[in-house]
Amino acid sequence: MPGSQPSPPINVTRTGLEDRLILRSWEDEDFRLALLQDPRAVIERELEAIAGRAVPLPPQLLIHVHQETPDEMHLTLPCRGDQLADDNSLLLGFRRLLR
Repeated sequence: MPGSQPSPPINVTRTGLEDRLILRSWEDEDFRLALLQDPRAVIERELEAIAGRAVPLPPQLLIHVHQETPDEMHLTLPCRGDQLADDNSLLLGFRRLLR
């Protein structure tokens, strides 16, 4: 909309969002299954619940959800700052969302 102000950043960290998703998945089996099946939709709904407004994720952002078992451990190594794409737009845009 012309003249409209940009929405303020969401007051949640990535770790805070991940903790919220994990807790909800432990408490609610339907939520866990939905998160595994369509993580983008579930995360966007959670961000909307936190922000009180729609928060679309960048369309090029790929989201993978891994579920550990008692016999498996998954370790995710975040992207290093020096390995970002030349324009940094995707990761920086997501970081701005979660400030």
